[in-house]
Amino acid sequence: MNRISLLAFVACFQISVTMPVFAQSGLNTHLDSLKFWGEVMVHSVTPAYRKMAAGEVSKHIESVLSAGSLDTSVQIPGFMALRPVDQSFTLYTWQYETEKGLWNYRGMIKLADGSLIKLANEKRDYLKIRRDPFDQDHWYGALYYQISPRFYGNADPYYVLIGYAQNNRKEKFKIIDAISIRNGKVEFGFKGLTLEETKGEEYEASRQVIRYSPEASCAVSFDGDQIVYDHMTRVDDLRGGGPALYVPDGTYEALEYKDGKWRHISQLENTQMNEPPREKPILDSRPKDLFGRPGK
Repeated sequence: MNRISLLAFVACFQISVTMPVFAQSGLNTHLDSLKFWGEVMVHSVTPAYRKMAAGEVSKHIESVLSAGSLDTSVQIPGFMALRPVDQSFTLYTWQYETEKGLWNYRGMIKLADGSLIKLANEKRDYLKIRRDPFDQDHWYGALYYQISPRFYGNADPYYVLIGYAQNNRKEKFKIIDAISIRNGKVEFGFKGLTLEETKGEEYEASRQVIRYSPEASCAVSFDGDQIVYDHMTRVDDLRGGGPALYVPDGTYEALEYKDGKWRHISQLENTQMNEPPREKPILDSRPKDLFGRPGK
């Protein structure tokens, strides 16, 4: 989409939503604009337009949420909305790519009392955020796509989030985190989560981060008092020179909730499978090498 065609399309779109025959409330106009700019933010081939569209998305989502709320069923490209069972808040997050491989994350929270909270993203190495606490003013950035069907904790209740993120090294991550909101303040991070290092040593953590390669996928799901996810194994590039791959090996790990705390299970029993579970196959009809990468 070149500059002339984009500007012409924007002009036609703006006229279509403002002509009397299509008269709408201000809220619906902002919602239409939000859907339009979401399409540009995700699908434009020009980084400058994606960045411009992301700014418009932020502006219109704030206008929509300030005037009312946005139903979680509304479909907007690159955008997710989650609401817990107690309806106490709605979490909105979205992602966009500026330059090739440079991903950005934005978020807002609408409380049941009408308050609006913006999440301030700060660039962090996702492999180094397991121990750190985060809040609304210091947020690592992710697209959250699932929230726990129940809350945990009694004195300080919280919900569990499952999120997705990617960095400029073409690595992808699934993030299992906790969110709590008290007196208008947002906190991210578990209290009472113990993770296990590869050497068997345990440490206190705030969240779990699972790294995997673009050629692979990583399934994460709630299963009773457990959060079950694919175990990733490292596969070195036998051709030399390429990065190592992190792919599922057919076994599972889990975080288990018991007596008010979360314990890491490094390998669930009886999870060995003939083929790793995948959201999409690594190898399909397209020519690829042994590691699932496009063939040369």
